[in-house]
Amino acid sequence: MAISSTPINGNLMYLYLDGTAVARCTGITINGTVDMIDVTSQTSAGDRDIMPGLRSWSGSVDMIVVMDETVGAKEISAAVTAQTKYGLKLIQLTSSGTHVHGDYYWHGDCYISGFTVTSAPNDKLTFSATIEGDGALSCTAYT
Repeated sequence: MAISSTPINGNLMYLYLDGTAVARCTGITINGTVDMIDVTSQTSAGDRDIMPGLRSWSGSVDMIVVMDETVGAKEISAAVTAQTKYGLKLIQLTSSGTHVHGDYYWHGDCYISGFTVTSAPNDKLTFSATIEGDGALSCTAYT
C-alpha cells in the first residue's frame, strides 16, 4: 500500500508501550536531538566550529486518569520506581482501528523518567509522563 499523501490526523496517532496502547491519551510529543561538540580552535578565525556528537530522543505523553486501564497512569507511574524499560511505538491507525500498511511509524526502547498528576476544580484528573529514549529511535514503514 502507498504512503499517505495527505496530512495525518493527530486523532489517529496512538502510543504503544510493549504492544499495548496507552489509555485515554490526549497528546504525544517525541523529540530527537544531536549534541554538538565545540571544536573551535585558534585557527577558526573567530567563528565557532562544531561537529555532531551523541544522538538522543525523548518525549512526553498526556492522558486522562482512569485507574483500571491496562497501560494508564497507575502503571506508568509505577514504571518510574521499577525502572521499567518499554518498547515504544508511535503509529497511525485508520478510523476503523487498523494499522496503515505502508505508512511510517516511530519506534524504540525507552524508560519513563518522571510524571505529573494534575487535579483542578471542576475538571478531570490528568497525568503526564516524561519519556527518555534508550538507543536509537527509528522510523520504519509498517508492513
